[in-house]
Amino acid sequence: MKSGRIIYTPTIFAKNNLLYLQETGISTTINTHEKGRDNLNSFLFFIVLDGEGSLAQNNKEYHLNKDDIVFIDCNTKYTQKSNKWTIQWVHFNGPTMNNIYEKYIERGGKPVFNTKQKKEYQTVLSNINNILNSDDHVKDMHLAEQLTVLLSLLMQDAWDNKKADKKETTSLNRIKDYINKNYKQELNLQTIADTFYLNKFYLSREFKKQYDTTINNYIAQIRITKAKKLLRFSDKSITEIALEVGIQDPNYFARQFKKIEGMSPSEYKSKW
Repeated sequence: MKSGRIIYTPTIFAKNNLLYLQETGISTTINTHEKGRDNLNSFLFFIVLDGEGSLAQNNKEYHLNKDDIVFIDCNTKYTQKSNKWTIQWVHFNGPTMNNIYEKYIERGGKPVFNTKQKKEYQTVLSNINNILNSDDHVKDMHLAEQLTVLLSLLMQDAWDNKKADKKETTSLNRIKDYINKNYKQELNLQTIADTFYLNKFYLSREFKKQYDTTINNYIAQIRITKAKKLLRFSDKSITEIALEVGIQDPNYFARQFKKIEGMSPSEYKSKW
């Protein structure tokens, strides 16, 4: 194996608060090579730049070809076999990575996939390498920034894998637009299902799958966002604001507001 590897030691601050880099590099195997790890507190991302190989994890084996991408949790045992390939990788971690990876899988993310965003991924890896080779005085912050971009790309690819078909997506977008325009009216899952002649259970499932939130939560978010603007930039009372955003009971409005914002409407108005 030929390897251009950079092993990095982040600050204690970075380990406790940020996404942080552990190592990165490009490696080429000249002959068939196999390695495995278990209980490694790390997350591995790599692109197959050339050649072929395989990855085994959770009793599944994936054949890897040029341009395939891998993103796995290394706490779970895995075996990596290469057959004259070149890969570019990063090992990284962070205090919230377990939850982020769980969300990645929930959104439809796969350990191995192909993408239309290969150039964007390679740009991130190049930027990480440039930061490591610089005299940057806030290196850990900039590395965390690039790792966030990496995760954003991964989440986008995961979501693309899970999207409904084009016809369903168009229908759901119409429903979302309807909510955005009619949030002042009496809206809930049942009334929207009736308006669009849909089964409410089907609508609930497909909306959650497409937008990663329930219809009722989305309605609440829209109303609270509108209410926040009125609290800050109008002299209207809390009761008047509740009515204006479509909530008839000011006490229910206050409970919903606190649930989402962590404070009462009057506290929000005072603080902002």
